[in-house]
Amino acid sequence: MGGREFTWKYYAHYFDVDAHRRVTPFALLRYFEDIAIQQSEDVGVGIDYYNEEQVAWLLSRWDVRISALPRHREEISVLTQPMQMRGFLANRRFSIHGADGTIMVEADSQWIFLDAARKRPRRITEELYSRYGVHGESDGVPSPRSPRPVEQVDKQREFSVRMSDIDTNGHVNNIRYVEWAFETLPPEMVRASELRRLLVQYKKEVRYGVDVTAHMSLSEEDGSTVARHGISSGEQLACALESHWQSAR
Repeated sequence: MGGREFTWKYYAHYFDVDAHRRVTPFALLRYFEDIAIQQSEDVGVGIDYYNEEQVAWLLSRWDVRISALPRHREEISVLTQPMQMRGFLANRRFSIHGADGTIMVEADSQWIFLDAARKRPRRITEELYSRYGVHGESDGVPSPRSPRPVEQVDKQREFSVRMSDIDTNGHVNNIRYVEWAFETLPPEMVRASELRRLLVQYKKEVRYGVDVTAHMSLSEEDGSTVARHGISSGEQLACALESHWQSAR
């Protein structure tokens, strides 16, 4: 049993959609990122709280499953719910619902509670358990599935981190890694396909001015095209990703 649910209505704006008028994967992640902050602000542990207490939530993993993508001008409801918490780890669930209540997208995520001044994990406080409505420590906090590593590089690209890539925590925004990874995909495949699953594991912070390399391998598995991605900073893997694509309906 999880904590308090929180729902917010969103509207699929023109800037959220692709050439097929479908909401992009990046917009989906922005909705999730936004509603997590919305709930935190609503229960009194938002950005001001983070700054005053010198703490932060560091996103560790995503597992996003897509049944249908919202379309331009569609009104949707986005729901989030804190789930298991133990030690410094917490899981949070998300879903997107159409106007008729149909579940279009589901996602699980894992977060690390951080002492922002010392850059070290910190035990989740009793206040946060109470504010989010999570009753006591869970027996465990299961991790979403890990992306599989890139085996043979089919394509790679290099990027330099810009000021516009940096978020309120002073490092590259989580969504940028997905954008970089998808830049290595064949454009014709992306135009003819729809994303059905996205796995992401963040491994290392990247900051302004650093150069990164996105590399990717493609394979066919059970009627889907599967891309394995890596984002490297120097010799270190900063982010691992795996994306599953099917022909557009």
